[in-house]
Amino acid sequence: MRVGAVLNPLTDEEGRTLLLLARAGVASAAAGIPSPPPPRPLPASFSQPRDVFVTLMQEGRLRGCLGTWKAGGTLLQNLGRAARGAACDDPRFSPLGAHEVAGVAIEVTVLDPPEVIDGPGGLAIGRHGVSVTHRSGRGLLLPQVALEHGLGAEEFLRLVCRKAGLPPEAWRQGAVLEAFSARVFSEARKDRAAPAGGPDPASKS
Repeated sequence: MRVGAVLNPLTDEEGRTLLLLARAGVASAAAGIPSPPPPRPLPASFSQPRDVFVTLMQEGRLRGCLGTWKAGGTLLQNLGRAARGAACDDPRFSPLGAHEVAGVAIEVTVLDPPEVIDGPGGLAIGRHGVSVTHRSGRGLLLPQVALEHGLGAEEFLRLVCRKAGLPPEAWRQGAVLEAFSARVFSEARKDRAAPAGGPDPASKS
């Protein structure tokens, strides 16, 4: 089944603006102050409903990663939530200190609309991320996770189940699977379309 259509693909310049806004949001969250108002005018694409994740890396290790999923807000609104969440609300890490901000690299992943798939045949590794929703839990992994850890489609599905706190084969047992493509922009590496932490791949959304 084809994954949902891409909405207004973002340009490199828009990606650079997203990274600047994300860094401002991370810095403000770490300092415990409100985020500054964004510069105007902003691209029209920032007013479209788009989900987004912000990932923080520190010396090559994951330092925080949170985002939105079917949040309904605009890209700009969701970016602000994701930046503050990655800095302060990721339960796997202590809140980012103001002294740490300069030492983190920021990655912004903008999600395209998801579409329900039947199983591994609906996944293109390196292009698609995946979400699993089950009565016992829900989890999501970004497209770059499969590439970074050399996972096949079934391995990717087992891992997202693990991320959700489910048995590895729960994707076969009444779970709803959704795949999505994304555009990834990174301070640390050249921004990339997907195909675009830590030793445990399930630690990164």
